[in-house]
Amino acid sequence: MTRAFIASEYSALQEAISQLQKKYYEKIEAENLLKGLENKLSKIEVPLIVLSKTEIPSEEYLTIIHNLVELLLEHHPEIKTETDQVLKLLHTDLAERWISEVLAFNSNYFTRFAEENQLADWLPYFLAEQAIRPYLRVLAEYYQELLNQAEITTLGCPCCGEPIRLGQLQGDGQKELVCPRCHAHWPEKRLKCSHCGNEDHQTLSYLTVEGNSTEQVHVCTKCNNYTKIIDIRQMIDKPDPTLLDLKTVYLDYVAQEKGFIG
Repeated sequence: MTRAFIASEYSALQEAISQLQKKYYEKIEAENLLKGLENKLSKIEVPLIVLSKTEIPSEEYLTIIHNLVELLLEHHPEIKTETDQVLKLLHTDLAERWISEVLAFNSNYFTRFAEENQLADWLPYFLAEQAIRPYLRVLAEYYQELLNQAEITTLGCPCCGEPIRLGQLQGDGQKELVCPRCHAHWPEKRLKCSHCGNEDHQTLSYLTVEGNSTEQVHVCTKCNNYTKIIDIRQMIDKPDPTLLDLKTVYLDYVAQEKGFIG
């Protein structure tokens, strides 16, 4: 299985969405979005999005959704009837509900919304999720120093709660976990399961693809989970975590074919 696994058209769409998200991320003022934590934390036990006082403006969020729809239609004009329906339904009150539900990972809400309004089941959640990501990136940047210093015991991303699935090696080979959703990154021991904390080398190993020495899948037979680890030390530019996760999706299949779960 190779990098060609990802269709070029889908990859192009994701890159366009990534650029749109970056544009909004760069214009969002952190002080207008985040009010900070109640106190300094030495240990992060729940995602910071839960603890922070985050105020996401519904009107701007709606604007991002409209921009996302324009990008989708450039690549998939056949869904215009459904996207028109979504835009007719959306208003600021509903946008606030979407914000709340997508931050809670409540995919069931969006599934019901799609069924009730005769929409493709993927469309509402896709729009809600992609529109929230610029704000999550601002959150991650705001708390990055805390992420570098605090003890982290969350089961997912300590910033937004996304399940862990991607890491990278840098510097002298230090392992750093990175979130494709909010772009938060934080250090972790090289020999440690990112999911259950297991440090027993006898139950930890890695999978590779023949001829590829820079990409591995670290697997744990104790919890049966895996994490993709990419060596970025020879890359000129630091890769976008979202696109890096997408472009290495074939590693997910390598792990899943061996019986591991993500």
